[in-house]
Amino acid sequence: MNPNRWLIVVWSMLCVAVAVAQRECTVKGTYTYQIPSSMSYDEACHYALLKAQHEALADKFGTYMVQDGTMITENKNGKSDQQLISISQSQVMGEWLGDTDEPRYERIMQDGYDCVRVSVKGKAREIVNAGVDFDVKPLRSSLDLRHASTEFRAGDDLYLYFRTPQDGYICVYLLDYAQMEAYCLLPYQDDGGGAYKVEHDCDYYFFSKAKSRTGEPVTELQMTISPGHKMEINDLYVIFSPNSFSKANSTADERRLNDELIVPRSMSFKNFNSWLVKYRAKDREMRSQRISLKISPTD
Repeated sequence: MNPNRWLIVVWSMLCVAVAVAQRECTVKGTYTYQIPSSMSYDEACHYALLKAQHEALADKFGTYMVQDGTMITENKNGKSDQQLISISQSQVMGEWLGDTDEPRYERIMQDGYDCVRVSVKGKAREIVNAGVDFDVKPLRSSLDLRHASTEFRAGDDLYLYFRTPQDGYICVYLLDYAQMEAYCLLPYQDDGGGAYKVEHDCDYYFFSKAKSRTGEPVTELQMTISPGHKMEINDLYVIFSPNSFSKANSTADERRLNDELIVPRSMSFKNFNSWLVKYRAKDREMRSQRISLKISPTD
């Protein structure tokens, strides 16, 4: 057999193997969580949602262990004693591309305990590369990185710090599970373009006019909570790709909270997930980071 032809055949087989490994598929899972007395029902639902997605990915793609080592130095009677504490964490070998069905929540009693059961179904694929390691931090009412936080009170300003080692494009959405809506935060409200273009090794402070670029139509954000709610949990989705892509098709909202605050343009939870699944399936380099934000009333 011609050795050159043999190399071509082997290379073709390897390409097929990689393509199969990266193919997206449908996964589903259910997780039941016993609600602690210190946790609200909304918090328990959100925690159970993340665990259900994690279990669905683990069942399909498996897990691997990551071990971190921390050196502790303790001084006893003038003598230093060093100990290495190892922490093992289970990481799934797949990534959740987006929901195909809305999560279903059921509050049940199990063995005498108050529990929430969550069922999820979505598109996923095996992780075959790490992707771009971008840095993102939500900031509470300050542009100081020391004020990075995931806990807010109604009336707090929301800023977002972002930095990437590679040129690319970014979109930011806020998922409101109470209303089952997705709000487009970036690109800005009056920006008619696609995704927001970012440059490598630059510090971005989104939603701040003080840190805006010349001529940029910045939309400033303030956290709110629905009347009568003791607490809400929303997910901030930060979506980045080195490749150009278009934001989801959202609708301008005519609702006003007061003379200064308007509701960002939005779309249904279902439409957002359909858009996310489509683009993540098409763009292998697209990555998303989900950050859970807790919003409490002012009093």
